[in-house]
Amino acid sequence: MRQARSAGGPEPDAATSTVVASAATAVGGESVRVVVQLMDGDGEPLARAGLAVAFYSTGGTLGSGTPAPAAATRGPLVVHANASGAAGANLTSGPGTVTVSAYLGEDDGGEKIGDVV
Repeated sequence: MRQARSAGGPEPDAATSTVVASAATAVGGESVRVVVQLMDGDGEPLARAGLAVAFYSTGGTLGSGTPAPAAATRGPLVVHANASGAAGANLTSGPGTVTVSAYLGEDDGGEKIGDVV
């Protein structure tokens, strides 16, 4: 299990970190942005670049570009947080309901941050 680690300062906390989608629905190839805001154990934004977040989806394709590039995947898509502690992925929709899950670290062995449907 690989956890998101960094030198110095507080570590990210999956229980207080958030995951949100830019829209509640996407149809037929539309793209939705899914963003994780890493937080510390006190629920404060963790403003530190480079921490890894792994995204997985149950359908469609994930990518870090807009729309998700042809080489995209259902996961893991590993994105490193920016200086504000945010990491995002784009989901290009497919048929049916899709769930995107986010985890601390480089795979689903890390602590789960949450899901968006």
